[in-house]
Amino acid sequence: MKKLYFIMILLIALIASACGSTEPEAVAPATDIPETAVPATDVPETVVPATDIPETAVPATDEPEPALHEMNITATAEGWDAPASVPAGWTKVTLINESEGLRQAAFLRLDDDKSMDDVFAAIEAGMEGPPAWMTPYGGVSGVLPGENTTVSLNLAAGQYIVIDPVPGADGVPGMAKGYFMPLVVEESNVTTAAPAADLSVELVDYAFKVDFDTFTAGKHTIKVTNSGAQEAHELVIVKLDDGATIQDFLSAFAPDAPGGAPPGVFIAGTGAFDEVTDNYLEVEFEAGATYGIVCFTPSTENGGQPHFTLGMVGQFTVQE
Repeated sequence: MKKLYFIMILLIALIASACGSTEPEAVAPATDIPETAVPATDVPETVVPATDIPETAVPATDEPEPALHEMNITATAEGWDAPASVPAGWTKVTLINESEGLRQAAFLRLDDDKSMDDVFAAIEAGMEGPPAWMTPYGGVSGVLPGENTTVSLNLAAGQYIVIDPVPGADGVPGMAKGYFMPLVVEESNVTTAAPAADLSVELVDYAFKVDFDTFTAGKHTIKVTNSGAQEAHELVIVKLDDGATIQDFLSAFAPDAPGGAPPGVFIAGTGAFDEVTDNYLEVEFEAGATYGIVCFTPSTENGGQPHFTLGMVGQFTVQE
């Protein structure tokens, strides 16, 4: 019972991404998104023009790939198959989904003087919100069954907890099913570097700074930077059905929605993260397809409203 209480606190107060998929078992229940969650119909106004963003330099083809550690997490119906420890530094985290629902692996670092014992002690004391000593670092989100997604992040040495808050078709959060684990990031003398990126998205309170003209067909690595002064943010990418808008997709989760699958699917995303590290998201876009970008993170400054209700939503079509 204590474990379930801890899990639900993390789900509500931290970085839950209210994710769904075209399959019924992966669609988050409508109760996860308040009635105020349906965004305004004018999506382009919610995206901050990227006039002050410099052009992203594409590295020369003869430059060597930067060194990164690698960590694979396999999501199954029983939980996770993952290492108990990894070396510190830039790490390419790949979430492989062998379960039947949408999955996420979000990293939270405990302060250096804290441990998992402190986590459970806080629960014993009646913790009602996230402690200040737990910092969101990002991770991998929006992975459909049978798919995998990679996000690179710079892990500082210390104690972490990795969580999956996504509810299944039964409405039970993944963490309540045991989808969480401690992770030790050990000191390392190996020099690592961030991966090369050819696209960039800046997260602010509460908008995306992005130049959609740079989003072309093919494989890309997006440098995702959180410049928000107040809160953690995430980047979740949705591929929309033909003729659908991101408003249509989000409206499918409203309490008065008629039911059925939303008109689109999640294809990739990061977990929510503070300014501690950039996240580098690997993604592939199709020519002529339309996509939405969303931040689902609940706002600690605005009564728990998802950030997309405050302006963090956008839409673009990849040119043929």
